Amino acid sequence: GSTGELSDSPHWLLHAEKQFYRLFEAGRHWYFGFWGKEGDQFCIKHNITIGCCSQIQEVVKDARWDIYYVSIMAFVLGALFCFGIYKVGYYAKPKAPRYWTNSPWNPFFDSFLEEVDVTEELKDAVQELFDLTTDPKRMGKGMDGSFVKHKGFKVTKVTRIENGHLWTSYMNAVKSTLRQTPHDRMKKMPEELVNNSKRALRIIEKHEEKIRSKEAACSFIDSLHLKKRLNETLLFHACPMKGARCPQTGELRFKDISPLEVVKKIGLDDRVGSTSGMLGSGTYFADMASKADQYAGKYGAPEDTTVGETASMFLARVALGCPYLTQTSLEQMRRPPSLKGHFDPNLLWETVKHGKPWLEKNLSMQICEKARFDSVMSDRQIDEKAKLYHEYAVYAKQCYPEFCVTYTRIASNSSRDSA
Repeated sequence: GSTGELSDSPHWLLHAEKQFYRLFEAGRHWYFGFWGKEGDQFCIKHNITIGCCSQIQEVVKDARWDIYYVSIMAFVLGALFCFGIYKVGYYAKPKAPRYWTNSPWNPFFDSFLEEVDVTEELKDAVQELFDLTTDPKRMGKGMDGSFVKHKGFKVTKVTRIENGHLWTSYMNAVKSTLRQTPHDRMKKMPEELVNNSKRALRIIEKHEEKIRSKEAACSFIDSLHLKKRLNETLLFHACPMKGARCPQTGELRFKDISPLEVVKKIGLDDRVGSTSGMLGSGTYFADMASKADQYAGKYGAPEDTTVGETASMFLARVALGCPYLTQTSLEQMRRPPSLKGHFDPNLLWETVKHGKPWLEKNLSMQICEKARFDSVMSDRQIDEKAKLYHEYAVYAKQCYPEFCVTYTRIASNSSRDSA
């Protein structure tokens, strides 16, 4: 049976090892015998004449250093070949983070997908992140958040999305899109846009200082080893779960499968974004949990309170690179402007629902072959109207939804108050 075969396998391996060693010793003995004292005895044993044996010994002696050189070169070339294969595999399949449960040594392997429960390990740190990025005074306001009645969140579950294919896609997108640091990009910009990007970077730095102000949250962020050179940042992105309803009508939107489950498997895709969004057709993120929660769905009738509802959102790695900070709505835009400030001229013919038509935005509309900004973020004033939050958008797969956080919507602004 199979059990017997498994138990016998070590004996077969031991036997094979002994046979290989015997063959090696025999070969070594024959080879060195030609120029050792045993050469003559070897010839007599195998009925080789003394004259012929002497000639063979001389030939072997003359050739042995060539054999050594060839052996050494073969070893070096073999080592270089193996190293080259490893590097090719490394770039084709970037290695997953070391702290992942699935972090294979094989550089060609990324066919794994697992949602790992890390609640016990990260719940307190993620709760601190939520508390630090929740502003009860801004909740329940705005077009997208008018249905909100709760004032805080209590984290109940944290999972880590370990998706090998998606991680490879993310890392390859980052390498191909963000080839220069933000400061390198700025060398190619006019002064006005340099100041624009510097202000955007200061906003991001202020956000990072804020979420690092608590010990557990700071340790968690440090453990992620975010790439500062690429302006890789931890941001929020929410989408509805199964059972979500339209906040205005109460109509059931997702019965069998939800956007949340799809994102876990194939990631965030800017191609399915609405072009009528404030920053065009990109993948949107927030630096505040209370902003992202507006898009996590409502799970009751329009007249029901949202307190007590369960929802989820992602904590995502986002490589923002060099951001373009806008005070103008950029509806219908499909990619960031160039580093010279030029927008695609085809936008002039697009119809907009919000803000001014592109013809009246006072922006440079020009076909341009220059490099582009890596991301776009909105200021707290758009089209001369105050906004409650900053928003961030990327237009390529330069984001990875690493953590999925499930939480309960609560009446207070701190999970500690509700305990």
